[in-house]
Amino acid sequence: MDRDQLLEKFRLLPLRAKVRLVVGTVVMVAFAIVFITTNRQEASSRSSRPQPSTPEISQAVYDSAIQEIIAEPQVVEASWGPLSNATLFVSMRDNGSRRDGFAQYLCLLLVQKDIHGTNIRILDAASLSRGDGKLIGEDWCE
Repeated sequence: MDRDQLLEKFRLLPLRAKVRLVVGTVVMVAFAIVFITTNRQEASSRSSRPQPSTPEISQAVYDSAIQEIIAEPQVVEASWGPLSNATLFVSMRDNGSRRDGFAQYLCLLLVQKDIHGTNIRILDAASLSRGDGKLIGEDWCE
C-alpha cells in the first residue's frame, strides 16, 4: 500500500478514530522517549539488584497483564518497554500525590501472573501528551 492510499484511508476515518490514532501514537512515542532517556539509569540500578530466576512466560501472559492493568479506572494507557518486558510504563492522571502505592499494587497483579523482575514506572498522562514524561510513581517487582 503506497502513501496516497494510506492518506486516503486516513481521510475516510471518522474524527474520533483520527483523534484516538494520533493520541495513541503520541503516547507511544512519549513512552519510547522516557524509556530511552531512563535506560542508562535503569541499567545501572538493575545491575545492583539481584535478578530472580523467572521461567519462560508466553507473550499471551504479558498481554493479559496489560489488559488487566488497562481495565483499572485510573489508568489511561499501559505498555511494556520497547526492548523487553522488563519495564512496564503506565500513564495516569496526576492528582498531585505520588503513585508508588499504585505501582506496588500493579506488582502484586504481575506476581500473581508469575511475572517477576519488572520495573514499573507510572507517568503523568498530561505530561506525556506534552512530551515531558513526568514520573509520578515507580516500584521494582522482585
